[in-house]
Amino acid sequence: MTKRGELIGRDLFDAFPDNPDDPGANGVNHLRASLGRVLDHARADRMDHQRYDMRRPNGVFEKRWWAPLNVPVFDDEGLLSLILTAHHLMA
Repeated sequence: MTKRGELIGRDLFDAFPDNPDDPGANGVNHLRASLGRVLDHARADRMDHQRYDMRRPNGVFEKRWWAPLNVPVFDDEGLLSLILTAHHLMA
């Protein structure tokens, strides 16, 4: 629900924060931990299904369920270039 141009140059967790109205929201912490595992072990990390509310263009958060897979991508020299996040969006 966010246009690419609105995301370029922004911190991932600023662009996709936890829902501030949900004191139990932990999607950011879970995603941050998974990305850390990818960095530490240089291999894909599959996350369990989890709730990660998404902010709609009007600012209201909508409940969503995800099953992310974070995958390292290496350059020609074998150095980590980026991490792709593929996900299965649950209804």
